[in-house]
Amino acid sequence: MAKIYVSSTFKDLQAERAAVRLVVERMRLPGVAMEAYVAESGRPLDKCLRDVRDCDVYVGIFAWRYGYIPPGQSMSITELEYRQAVDAGKPTLIFLLDPDAPWPRSRMDQDLSQIEALRQELSAALLCSTFHTADQLAGLVGAALHNHLTELQQRAPTVLPPVSQALGRHRLLSTRRRRCQPRATGRSPSAATTPAPSRPATVRATCRWRRMPRIKARFISQPVTSTSTSTWTSGPPTAAITSNSTTTPSMTRSSASR
Repeated sequence: MAKIYVSSTFKDLQAERAAVRLVVERMRLPGVAMEAYVAESGRPLDKCLRDVRDCDVYVGIFAWRYGYIPPGQSMSITELEYRQAVDAGKPTLIFLLDPDAPWPRSRMDQDLSQIEALRQELSAALLCSTFHTADQLAGLVGAALHNHLTELQQRAPTVLPPVSQALGRHRLLSTRRRRCQPRATGRSPSAATTPAPSRPATVRATCRWRRMPRIKARFISQPVTSTSTSTWTSGPPTAAITSNSTTTPSMTRSSASR
């Protein structure tokens, strides 16, 4: 899950920071901001730069204040956070207050040279969004984060399951197939575990149909005689045929003698 770091000056952008943090929370993303800091033994600058290195996306908000410059530094904490994100290769989303937006003089520096130089550098190096109100800034930040996360998901390669998981699934399916097949009876244990392959219904029907002409030919090849029921019951068909062949001539002679 992407971790979002929100960077800006504090006193002049309190409402804007609250709106951005609310959007990040609604997107169910872990956000890091100075409002969540508690007392620590380290310096504030070290804590801020460490959080920037640990984050996944840097969100910078700039109005008309340059920010606090720590002792021994030539740049403000806000600019140092931006430089740290660029050096660490973090994705940077920059939002600038529109120059035509109404802004109270109390939230602006008396000397605007440093913040104006930083704003010009950001506008020339990155595609920045401009805002007028805190609500508009919240919508812009939400849309930018959504687009960035969607692009990351599309670029992510498809992760295939490990070979062990694939083999385990194959074995599970083969075991289920064997359980669904009927068990063999009256066979050896090896034959019971490996059932014999059965022919499809169409093949069985074709084989039966091919055997039918042989069965018909077997019955047709036998001699067919017109004998009475008593002749068939009194003896085998061959005896009946021989008796008929012997009696018919005698009957013809007796009728001729008469």
